[in-house]
Amino acid sequence: DRAGRKALLVLSSVGMTVSSCVLTFAMVAGPMLQIELGYLEIFGVLLYVAFFEFGLGPIPWAITAELFGAVERATAMGACSCINWVASFLVGLLFPAVNTALGSYTFLPFALITLVASFFSYYIVPETKGKSHKEIEAEMFGGREGSSSLDSGYSIVGGSRSKNN
Repeated sequence: DRAGRKALLVLSSVGMTVSSCVLTFAMVAGPMLQIELGYLEIFGVLLYVAFFEFGLGPIPWAITAELFGAVERATAMGACSCINWVASFLVGLLFPAVNTALGSYTFLPFALITLVASFFSYYIVPETKGKSHKEIEAEMFGGREGSSSLDSGYSIVGGSRSKNN
């Protein structure tokens, strides 16, 4: 956490991209060169998991909780959890077809996705370490008034929105 959430996300994404490329290289070059690169394949997988575990695994959950105010947080976390599970289901469902279609190049789509995640994390994701919700909101929305329900004069009471007067 000393490095900051954004830096860890970027490092994690770049590391996952590189490890996906290492894995693909080992799977493609081994048969072409007629040498055994199984150790490099295992290294690529372990590296991928290691980079996931300190960045893209836990940090999106922390950032999601910090990006939303108390009113929106439960709904946002529920939506993010649902999206995460659907995406995981789709990866598991589609992986055999992708593996059949791409063969040794199966992990290049993962490299591309994590490369996009690197740029997204660097250019779009705000740093939330040590910042209050108001500071994060001001950074995201450029200090515009009424950019969230917390500042708009509305509150959620009993499941419906009512104007605070």
